[in-house]
Parts: sequence; structure tokens; C-alpha cells
Amino acid sequence: MFSSLFHTLKSTLGAILKFAILTARALWWIVRTIFRVILALARPSMRFVAFILFIVAVIALVADLTPFMDHGTPPSITTVAEHWKDISPLSLAATEKTVTNSTGQWAWQLLQIMVLNLPTFFIFTALGLLAAYLGRHRNTLNIYVN
Repeated sequence: MFSSLFHTLKSTLGAILKFAILTARALWWIVRTIFRVILALARPSMRFVAFILFIVAVIALVADLTPFMDHGTPPSITTVAEHWKDISPLSLAATEKTVTNSTGQWAWQLLQIMVLNLPTFFIFTALGLLAAYLGRHRNTLNIYVN
């Protein structure tokens, strides 16, 4: 009696386990395929975003070096915070308020030190390099073992 019950339970659990493994493999294949499609579509757009970021970096660098080239005055490197304050001071103040209310004053100070006080051309160059890296052409290497 117990052996037939054990055999039935074993075969039922085996079938459930096989079904679970096949389902997990199918889900993994679907997720992997969706991820590959998203990456295939995102790579060219990341290269375009990198191109735009590099253009902004060059424009910021030229804007910083123009007084030096024209008048011989020392170059003044403009930070991201200065550009942001010139373009939209209300959004800078709103961002500061949001960051300090949600996390604390330390997070805004850290953001200022690590990002906002850096030169604009440097930040956009770094972001452009990151986008170019994410959008790079991937070389496949096929290795055949005889």
C-alpha cells in the first residue's frame, strides 16, 4: 500500500518538476529574447544620444574658451550649476528642495560636490562616453573546436 502511494507520489512530483523546469526554461528564453530585442533597438539610439552629448560638450568647451581666444583673458570654466542657474533657476531651486526634503541636506551637498560643481564639458563628455560604450558594436567571436 505504501509502496504504490510512494510510487504515485514520486511520479506526480516528477511530472510537476519536469513541467516546472520546462516552464522556467521557456520563461528564461522569452525574457532573454525580449532583453536582446531591447538591446538591439537601444544600441543605435544610445549612439545617437552619445553624439548629441558630445556636441553639447564641445559647445560648452568652446563657450568657455572663447573669451580666452578673443581677448586673452584667462579661461573661465563654467560649472553645471552655473549653467543650470542661468537657464532655469526655478528648476534648480525646486530640485534642491526636493532632494533635501526626500533624503536630507547631505544628499544635496554630495550632489553638488560630485556633479554640479564640475565643468559642464566634463560632465557631458563623461555621459557621452558612457552612452557610446552602451551603444558600441559588439563583436562576436565564434570558437570552433574540432
